[in-house]
Amino acid sequence: MPVEPMIEIDKGSLQKNLDRLAKKAGVTVQFVCWDQLRLWTQDMMRKTPPRKLSQGRLTISAGVAELFEPAETPIARDYWKSRLQEQGSTLVQYTKRGKMRIKATQLKVQSALQMQRIHAKARTSKGGVSLRKVLKVDPSMAFSGKLIVAQSEYNRFLRMKQKNIGNLKAGWIPALQFWSRKTNATPSIPTWVMRHAERRGYPAGKIDKDGNGFVAAVNSVIYANNRISQDRLVEITQGARQRDLVRGGFKRMADLTERFSKGAI
Repeated sequence: MPVEPMIEIDKGSLQKNLDRLAKKAGVTVQFVCWDQLRLWTQDMMRKTPPRKLSQGRLTISAGVAELFEPAETPIARDYWKSRLQEQGSTLVQYTKRGKMRIKATQLKVQSALQMQRIHAKARTSKGGVSLRKVLKVDPSMAFSGKLIVAQSEYNRFLRMKQKNIGNLKAGWIPALQFWSRKTNATPSIPTWVMRHAERRGYPAGKIDKDGNGFVAAVNSVIYANNRISQDRLVEITQGARQRDLVRGGFKRMADLTERFSKGAI
């Protein structure tokens, strides 16, 4: 069972800074811990790839093009024509519109399900796809190394994959919303991330007013631990939380005091 990515705040080595910030703002250490975890979860969601929807679309498009080639494209026609003529094959046929057709008995039209299987095999630990990786486990790919598929299937598969953009970020939403309610804050969540109805993740832990205990946020998207460079992201975002505790400017103090005065839930 994969380890679920989690970020956690306890008093521990942060005690001095947590106490100082709480005292300056006139709030409890508990409230400061809740707020720091809210900010940390917000940071994790923002830095979990992709940063932008457009970036996600480009990445998905490039990954699909890395593995598959629409049979109707000029590139596919020319490539198959030259390679098959070398072998004396008559696989390639042309319609009146000039589009290539391949006899079903010689080359099956690949379904979206088959494309999904190959795409999954090509997955890397960083979330991209590797043609080299899939060729090791599926040597039946086309001569070019890509799987030749119908244009309609190519488009359908691309649309299906692009609908998933933001799902990994959405794994942080339940905890972010929970700790935001605790601190009377409004979380910032892009609409293209919020659209994922089945968000997987949760808040965890309990802490008293003096800061004894811990609070945590968990991203339980099934592939989260494989898709995120977790240690690096935690390191980057943790640094931001530590700097915030030390600096604690006037505006930050005023914001904490105002939200705390509304009454913690």
